[in-house]
Amino acid sequence: MFPALALASLLAAAAAAPAPAPAPEAIPPGELGKSIRLGKALFDQTDAHPLTRPYVKNALTCASCHPGSGGEAGGATLVGAATAYPAWSPRERAVITLEDRILNCFMRSMNGLRPPNGSPPSVALAAYLTWISTGLPVGMNPRSPHGPRALKSLPVFPDEVNLPHGRVLFESKCAKCHGKDGEGNPPVWGPRSYNAGAGFADVEKLAAFVRVTMPLGDPTLTDSEAVDVAAYVNAQPRPDFRLSDHLPAGAIYNSAAGDERDGAPTWPPPELPPGVVDGETARALVAQGVQVLDVRTPREFQAGHLPGAVNIPLEQMASRYREIGPLSTQILIYCRTGRRSAAATKILREKGFTRIYDLQAYQRWREVETGGGR
Repeated sequence: MFPALALASLLAAAAAAPAPAPAPEAIPPGELGKSIRLGKALFDQTDAHPLTRPYVKNALTCASCHPGSGGEAGGATLVGAATAYPAWSPRERAVITLEDRILNCFMRSMNGLRPPNGSPPSVALAAYLTWISTGLPVGMNPRSPHGPRALKSLPVFPDEVNLPHGRVLFESKCAKCHGKDGEGNPPVWGPRSYNAGAGFADVEKLAAFVRVTMPLGDPTLTDSEAVDVAAYVNAQPRPDFRLSDHLPAGAIYNSAAGDERDGAPTWPPPELPPGVVDGETARALVAQGVQVLDVRTPREFQAGHLPGAVNIPLEQMASRYREIGPLSTQILIYCRTGRRSAAATKILREKGFTRIYDLQAYQRWREVETGGGR
């Protein structure tokens, strides 16, 4: 139902006014033009072209996820994506380039190996994606590697997800292309599809893509239907992801993060161990329906707070903790800087609560809310 997943929704689609790529006749002459044309060929034939085939370990290509060589208006377009780079990437905890972002997709969406920075396929793909954004204003993203037309993730509430309904929808609307077993053309689960570290392994991102592109040529699913289909697909088996397995010896990976590991299936989401969490994790917890606890003053709370938050100031925690619910309640707690949330966490643990996630500062949520994404 939804084509495979090369650059995923982090670089995709259509928040700004959609625009098509320049006409092929506009490709410049000389060596630059040759590199752009090579990049387009690699984009369309990633799994088969001699320059990229050694780095792809499944049946997906860039064009599987971005029809029309990524240059169509709307949907999963990549027109404009290049204008956001260099950009801050929360996942890598580093400022990354467009080239970095492309190469990371080989590891995740194509379950393969990261090509070397500066190699012919890397340069050619970056040249092509930059060319299809010709004439658009540069707007480097200080919050996340999202372009101006990036798809906004659909909210997912686990208690409302209906996997049997997702299966019915998949078999009626998607299996014609992807096969009832999900391993058709392109495959959406199984050993020939994206791994658990890919952007589309996140149901919120996959659902957003499904909503605006599927069924192909006739995207008619509602938000809730797209979520059900995405959850059903990600509840199926696919390769696990361990970052170090996808980095060739001597590879330079622009990242300050550790050796990431993600297990499949990715739905339902595993429960996180309690402790300090970042803004992206907090967002996922809120989507799962945890109890959100704001321990700032009422005045601070009224100025802005997380969705669904309950305000119990730190000074009242010892006397009002019963309002939170049973001791088994999952709690996401925060304040302005992290000092009060740490003190409140200590009180709650003394009362018997164990499933406490500390966002620390409200600003960490605001940063994700205004730009976030995986």
